[in-house]
Amino acid sequence: MDQPLPIRRFPLKEFKEELESDHAEFEASVEASVQEALAKLTDQTPQLMEAKVEAINEIKISADFGLAPPKGVLLEFLQLEQSRLYRELCSQLEATKGRPVSLDEVEWTPTLPSTEFDAIEKLWDDYRVSTAREVCRCFLKLAGDAMPETQTVRPGIQISLYLPDARGAQILRYSEAEGKVLVDEIRRLPTVTLDTNVVREWWEDRDKVEHVRVLLELGKSRRLDLAVTGRIADDIPRPPLADRINELPDLNVHDVGSIIRFGYWRVGVDVAGRDGFEGFFDSPAVVKKLKGLSVGRRPDWRDWDHLRTHYRYDRGYFLTWDGGILHLAEELEEELGILVRKPETFLSRHVPQE
Repeated sequence: MDQPLPIRRFPLKEFKEELESDHAEFEASVEASVQEALAKLTDQTPQLMEAKVEAINEIKISADFGLAPPKGVLLEFLQLEQSRLYRELCSQLEATKGRPVSLDEVEWTPTLPSTEFDAIEKLWDDYRVSTAREVCRCFLKLAGDAMPETQTVRPGIQISLYLPDARGAQILRYSEAEGKVLVDEIRRLPTVTLDTNVVREWWEDRDKVEHVRVLLELGKSRRLDLAVTGRIADDIPRPPLADRINELPDLNVHDVGSIIRFGYWRVGVDVAGRDGFEGFFDSPAVVKKLKGLSVGRRPDWRDWDHLRTHYRYDRGYFLTWDGGILHLAEELEEELGILVRKPETFLSRHVPQE
């Protein structure tokens, strides 16, 4: 099929109501949960309650949120769409070919309009931020409750919350001294998507890829948000390297899933693409360059899905040593805003400062 099948309009109102309900439940339970945990700790170590604390000078709190998978309205929508699009696709293929057709003969990537996509992302962003703010508020209340009654000066307080997200992790930082707020911000980290060949090189011979080591250190220190797409499992389908994909979170590299493709759809993980990408293939410059590449050097469907997913989440830099993708770097930037670089080029020019 020449055009991707459309996806139905997402029920934004129901999604918003669900997020609001989730947040209300969270707000009602988070403080009780923390207090329950403290009570259990006290029961297990009663000597803590016997210790006399005259003053608390400093409180530091750091917590990591997890990547929240689609659920509720969003998951139900994806599941219903999978069934509907499957039936529609089969019907169209039979009518076009006049015979049974294998689905691996076609490319199928449903897309959402950019306006709808932006609305979903804003709702999700607002929910994540309000949840982080609520956690911070609870920590501040607990810090105040922990102060001895005779203490008149608030301790120095530092709170750091890490919120991973496919479009880029956010970090909430809060600090105060002597009751004065010094920092109260939520910021998104610069985003980098690693192509499979970058990760593979690290696994196969890390002594030769110093650039990857530096990238991983920047991710560990939370100066960069590092991610791979779910197509890494299709690039590396067999052990022993396939088994190492599960180790990526230990390297502070998260899997953002992929765009939906029939036969390669992880429901609850993969997502509809963002419209606009297909026009890239109509560009005369792109057509000319693709024709000039040998078949073996042209990006295949997995390469395009890496790029589609990167584009879907509006991530920053796409790092690769793949010659076919690098050959199209100028067009990818001009047509889609995708910044393709080699790892060594990125590190020499674009590393964020502390």
